Amino acid sequence: MSDELHTHTIQFFEIYPKRCALSYGEAPCQAALGVTGTHKCYNTDGTCQDLPNYTEEDAPTLRFARPQSGLLRYGYVIPLLEVVGVTPAEVNLAGVNGDVSGLGRRERINVRLKDDKHSDHLVDKYRLERATGDASLVHSGTAQA
Repeated sequence: MSDELHTHTIQFFEIYPKRCALSYGEAPCQAALGVTGTHKCYNTDGTCQDLPNYTEEDAPTLRFARPQSGLLRYGYVIPLLEVVGVTPAEVNLAGVNGDVSGLGRRERINVRLKDDKHSDHLVDKYRLERATGDASLVHSGTAQA
C-alpha cells in the first residue's frame, strides 16, 4: 500500500509590525486614563499617549493565509487573507513608453484581508482588560469615578 502525495499551494502575507515595549501607565510611560486619554493605547506610535517615552521594539510577525486545511504546520497563521494581487515591475528602456516614468514602475502588491473577529492575543497587550472594560474610562456605558 502506497501513500499518495497530496500537495496544495498556500500563499502567505506577513506583516512585521513595531510596538512600544512599555506598559500603559507604568514608569517610564506617563500615560494615564482620564489624563492622557479615555482608553488605553494599543502600544503603537499612532495610539501612544506619551510619545516622548515611546520605546520601539519588534512585535510578533503577523502571518495571514486563506482559510484552508494544513495551516497548523506553519505555526500561528491568521486565516483572513482574501485576495493578493501583484502588478509586476516594469522597466522603461530608453524611456520608450511615455505612460511610464523614465525609470519604469515598481512592483505593487494589493492585499485584502477579511474583517472578522479575532482574539488579538498577539497584538493587544490589554485585550482582556478591553473585554471587561477596565482599559477604558467608560465601563458598561457609564463613566467610572
